[in-house]
Formats: sequence, C-alpha cells, structure tokens
Amino acid sequence: MSSINEISIPAEKTFIPGNLGDLQVKYRDLTFFVTNKDKQEFEIQAGDVSKELRSLSPELLSQCLKTSYLALSKIGDDYSITLQHILKGGGWVSGMIANGVSKVVGAVITGCAAGAMAFATVTLAPLPLIGPAAIIGGGTSTVVIAVGGTRLTDTASKTIGNFFDSVSFLP
Repeated sequence: MSSINEISIPAEKTFIPGNLGDLQVKYRDLTFFVTNKDKQEFEIQAGDVSKELRSLSPELLSQCLKTSYLALSKIGDDYSITLQHILKGGGWVSGMIANGVSKVVGAVITGCAAGAMAFATVTLAPLPLIGPAAIIGGGTSTVVIAVGGTRLTDTASKTIGNFFDSVSFLP
C-alpha cells in the first residue's frame, strides 16, 4: 500500500544490523513501518520510536535525514527505531596535531615535576636526618609523577583529540 505521504528511507540513511536481515524502512501517515524481503509489513509502535521522530511531517523527516540516520533494532517481536546524529569531524589531521601537542605539553609538565623532585632530593640528600628520607621519598615521588604524568598525557591527548575530531569547521 502506497500513500502520497509515504517516504522510503534510503539504505544509506538507515543502520540495520545484519542479524535482522534485508529490511526496508518506510514512513507513512506519521508512522514508521518495516518491510521484510517477503513484503510483510510491520508497524513500529509509537513507544518504540525515539522522541525526536514521533509525529514528524515527511518534510521535516527529510530535513533530519540530511544530518542524521535511523538506527533500527529489534526488541522481542517488535522493532524500534532511533535517530542518530552525524557529527562532522575535524578529521585525522586535526586529531594528529592535537594528539602531538597534548603529548608534548604532558611530557614537559612531567619533566618539570620530575626535575623539581630530583633537585629537591639532591639538595636535601647531604642533610643528616632528612637525607635518607629525601632520597627514598624523592625517588618514589619521581617515579609516581612520571607514571601519573604519562597517564595524564594519554588521557589529555585522547580528550583533546576527540574534541578536535568533533569540531566541524576544521579540515
């Protein structure tokens, strides 16, 4: 059954897991339908449709699909559909630059902290009571700072890389 207000959602605008088989998603009279290869049609209940998609006009749905796609899943015997937004990324070049910059900054911070600890250890080592404690504490602190700095650098690198990857105005 075809209607004037029916939209067949293009395959490139739908994510259908392979285990669901060959399906087609349609939108007609403010309702989503799934059609299988045997031409059986299943209505997707309003409760199984994400809030952004409920009661959209066909024109508005077409506009949404310019920057989004539909993800189909199956819950028991029922299908569900959600709207997934596509974010333009800054690309791998921006990600690599951000990754390199954050690693250099993290290494400088770690190096400064380890250097300060080493300087304090060497300065305090000749003192009679504080010397042995300073050597043990300084060495331990330097190792802890180096390990923590490395973890901090990796976390910052990933965070900055993800940020630049999600910014749409970068190359």
